[in-house]
Amino acid sequence: MGSLGLMPGMTALALVLGARAHAQGPLLSEFQASNTDTLYDADGDSSDWIEVHNPTAGSLDLSDWYLSDDASNLTRWQIPSPTLLPAGSYLIVFASGKDRTTPGAQYHTNFKLKSAGEFLGLTRPDGTTIEQAYAPAYPQQFADTSYGLSFDPGPTSNETYFPTPTPGAANGAGAPLLIDPGFNPGDPGPGEDVSVWVSVPSDLAGGAVSLLWRLDFDPESALALLDDGQGADLVAGDDVYSAVIPGLNLVPGQMLRWRMEAQEGGSGRTGNLPLYAYPKASARYFGTAVRNDSVSTALPRWQYWLELPVKGETRAGTRASVYYNAEFYDNVFVRIRGGSSAWYPK
Repeated sequence: MGSLGLMPGMTALALVLGARAHAQGPLLSEFQASNTDTLYDADGDSSDWIEVHNPTAGSLDLSDWYLSDDASNLTRWQIPSPTLLPAGSYLIVFASGKDRTTPGAQYHTNFKLKSAGEFLGLTRPDGTTIEQAYAPAYPQQFADTSYGLSFDPGPTSNETYFPTPTPGAANGAGAPLLIDPGFNPGDPGPGEDVSVWVSVPSDLAGGAVSLLWRLDFDPESALALLDDGQGADLVAGDDVYSAVIPGLNLVPGQMLRWRMEAQEGGSGRTGNLPLYAYPKASARYFGTAVRNDSVSTALPRWQYWLELPVKGETRAGTRASVYYNAEFYDNVFVRIRGGSSAWYPK
């Protein structure tokens, strides 16, 4: 992440991201306009940030170049001199409005980025030649998701969302974005259908959105999530995709889980929700438990499921799913604890 001879993360600037860049020039490879918990500046603030990448085999001099979020004012913020970007490296500039240009410290632009979308550009020292720009505006941005150029494995001209941002490192291929999932009813009874939906603001270019669901530890079944205004889908073309899990086979106490996939047409890039970015520390599924109306109690409802229950009584442990107090937790690690009592039946 660090270049310019500074410590990693010690530089920041505002960039205009666009469809094309001049040959062998710097790239506005990635930015984040709604940073809540991805990257923090030296003040401990989760400021927006912009990443500039040098894709060439030699150093690039970015001294006196400009970053701007205003197409009518391309010289809004000037990159300090000297600013050298080594071959293959990345420069992070915080778009915080703090306007900091001290050498050896983090760079901060004098403007912030709008999550609703706006112009963002990188201009050469002449103040008029745009090296790269997201113009006329980049699309709507979402919390802790970045946007920029797809790498395959190096930079391409294809813009995409990155559900897992990589400030100061090479971008991945990117993926369609899935946000705002939901389901109803929250506490389904036996035989009751369950409606599931998710918003997909990305352009799928003829692709499709799928729902993969399963009961307990049975194999997954697939349903198409549709945005056609039919059945469970309330409004056609609003980027909210819906499907109905049939309740015919739901029985009391059963675990119902699901995940979503969105696949772009052409590129085949696939986005997932949950992200399942860390197999040992993130959920694989959303879910719920089928209500058991024969049980009446004022106590909080608690259930858990293990594919191989015997592993839950070992010190090595295993993965489990838990339903507690109307909340579902997937891919939870469980193991036995204790001394001599650990060997008593549980």
